[in-house]
Amino acid sequence: MTERRPAVALVLTAADEDGEIALVRLLSLLPARWTYRHEATAARIALWVGPAPPGPPGTDEARARSAVHEALRDPALGRWRLEPRGPDGG
Repeated sequence: MTERRPAVALVLTAADEDGEIALVRLLSLLPARWTYRHEATAARIALWVGPAPPGPPGTDEARARSAVHEALRDPALGRWRLEPRGPDGG
């Protein structure tokens, strides 16, 4: 059996924030049926998202970005911004 890795790469940034706490809040607002991999520092969150098995074969970037933009409407995440390129340069 091969491991399914999340396919869409996103980066969020904020000045003087706690990335680990923001990450918990962000993940709680994203679709539960997706899989996530992440790296968080004080001012940067690298997030990879994808479908949870046995879901559809892919989560496209537009859908992932839309879900993150919606989550960022939460006042607790107000200083976080989604960067135009993902952590792998994509």
